[in-house]
Amino acid sequence: MRFLLVLISLLSLSYSALFAQKVSIDTVVFNTPFDDYGVRLINGKIVFVSAAEKDMNGNVPKDEVSLKPFSDVFVLNTFAKQELKLTSASGVETSVNSSLNDGPVSIDQENGIFFFTNNSGSAKNKLGIYYSLRSEGKWSNPFVFPLNNDQYNVTHPFYDPATNRLYFATNMGKKKSDYDIYYSVFKDANWSTPVALDEINSDSTECFPIVYNGRLYFSSTNTQSLGGLDNFELKDGVIANLGEPINSKFDDLSIFFLNDSTGYFASNRSSAGKQDDIYTFLIQQEKPLPVVVEVIPEVVPIVEPVKPRFNLKNVTFAFDKSSIDSLQKTYLNELAQVLKERTDVIVIISGHTDNTGSATYNNTLSRKRAEAVRNYLMKQGIPKARFKIEYMGLTTPIAPNDTREGRALNRRVEFKFFGEIEL
Repeated sequence: MRFLLVLISLLSLSYSALFAQKVSIDTVVFNTPFDDYGVRLINGKIVFVSAAEKDMNGNVPKDEVSLKPFSDVFVLNTFAKQELKLTSASGVETSVNSSLNDGPVSIDQENGIFFFTNNSGSAKNKLGIYYSLRSEGKWSNPFVFPLNNDQYNVTHPFYDPATNRLYFATNMGKKKSDYDIYYSVFKDANWSTPVALDEINSDSTECFPIVYNGRLYFSSTNTQSLGGLDNFELKDGVIANLGEPINSKFDDLSIFFLNDSTGYFASNRSSAGKQDDIYTFLIQQEKPLPVVVEVIPEVVPIVEPVKPRFNLKNVTFAFDKSSIDSLQKTYLNELAQVLKERTDVIVIISGHTDNTGSATYNNTLSRKRAEAVRNYLMKQGIPKARFKIEYMGLTTPIAPNDTREGRALNRRVEFKFFGEIEL
């Protein structure tokens, strides 16, 4: 008699060819009609760069050169953007934004260092980096990064607490539109001489540096680009393009990781190069094919325990109803338990109907279904702030409406998760 030994190994996230990885992307619900990019995580909340708000006259202030709105830094609160504010030394909550361009930002939460970009301190509107230090819950007035200069831009700060390095991009010594990446060490309130990252800098543009798991990621228009800016990683001294679908023939930039499997980047692909939108990505690792090894009979087979998965499915409804039956409640109870364990996951609840009745009536019915599911999950202890309601009416069927079975499938609520969850 012969036994089969199945050898299965699990590895952490890598862009290695050893694993076939499926990457899915989607636009986020908080994109605006203007440029959106530069996602960061501060105090557990999404922070990003977007167009400045309208002034008192109802106008959006614009840059005279680019003719685009000035940028500001915002924090995401229940899918609505609000200006990012910090508690100043005087104890007053103060916006980090100026009257000109602001962002992106970086923060060392543990040691209390906040970095931001704007050009309000330059006589020639050049971007510079500034930083504030936290003491007893209050932030100091901004300090000026020593490299700031009216002759060139210094921007895209990212601080790595593990090395005390502030990475940044600048067009110092380059063409106006081309940038290189440098770093400077911040230690004992002093800055070291900036060091150019010659292993990645090229005759093109390198910008938006970040460090994740000790590895440098950045955006570049170098010769490996699929078109415009692409997202790259530096691994063991080798530059690697992150490939599709993270990158495209359009500009793809400012990648940011929430964890090993999920994160954000910006791209102007959906507008054919006109404006940047924020995308979320999910890396789903597929296990390699089992390696079959023939062994002698005395060897006991090794069996790997299978990690349970959550079976994501739609909640369906009876004809013309928005009430939840007992079978669906059992499923929602399981979903609520998963959401309690995964507090970083945000859920979009989307209501749908079949095509019986008017479009107006079905819009209302689909909203009631989505709200019924949200309200049930809230009763199980999930905060309202973690949900967003969408109601699609009869516009997005998943089955033909000319059969009873098809209409039953279309009377549903669907879920979309933002965050890492094993499905």
